[in-house]
Amino acid sequence: MSLKSIFREQFPRAFFLDGKDMISLETYLNSRDRLSDKEKIIAASKPGEGNMNYVLRITTNHRSFIIKQARPWVEKYPQIPAPVERSVVESTFLQKAQEEKELSAFSPKILWSDPDNFILAMEDLGEATDYTFLYKKENKFGTSDLENATKYLKILHGLPIDRFPENAKMRKLNHEHIFDFPFQKKNGLDLDQTQKGLNAVAAPFKTDGFLKNKIQRLGAIYLAQGRCLIHGDFYPGSWLKSPAGI
Repeated sequence: MSLKSIFREQFPRAFFLDGKDMISLETYLNSRDRLSDKEKIIAASKPGEGNMNYVLRITTNHRSFIIKQARPWVEKYPQIPAPVERSVVESTFLQKAQEEKELSAFSPKILWSDPDNFILAMEDLGEATDYTFLYKKENKFGTSDLENATKYLKILHGLPIDRFPENAKMRKLNHEHIFDFPFQKKNGLDLDQTQKGLNAVAAPFKTDGFLKNKIQRLGAIYLAQGRCLIHGDFYPGSWLKSPAGI
């Protein structure tokens, strides 16, 4: 069964975002009054590599914007289920971030959201790269970017926690892949595909009872109701390097 069929089976009334079907895409956007008069879609392209959601850059005869859909799986790994409600949480987060002057400069502006179809549209930041280049030895994290990244987290941690949804389902998913799955003896991951020799380096960590006990305790803290907000995807692959900075 195709992913589209699986989606249709679970959500028969929802729109399925597909960059290869621009007629349906344009019909959908017009039905939501998201295109202006005489505005036509010229192209729908993939803006970069994403993990969680299906993301498109929509180019029209007037502008470009980013549109993304949360599906009941992790987009890069469809075998892993994921809550579609994450689109609502992300929308809420971006809306609140826009209200905070110091945070708004580090987040794309949200244009509109469609919770019924798990879709979110935001401004197009243009051609940008992520920060995964930092994983190469010769590259360094610039002082300005480092200061801005830590400043961002400090401001985020200081926001009132009751202004954001609990996001329990995504926290549970993140918990599994941060605190549990990587430390299972037989998790099916061939780390040598990432870097030769990494399997041997990782092996002792999977059998260290003391370490795994500490990890389990940290995981419990992660799942508990805390006193501040924690960004669930704060790592170089989620940062964008644009002309304006990080």
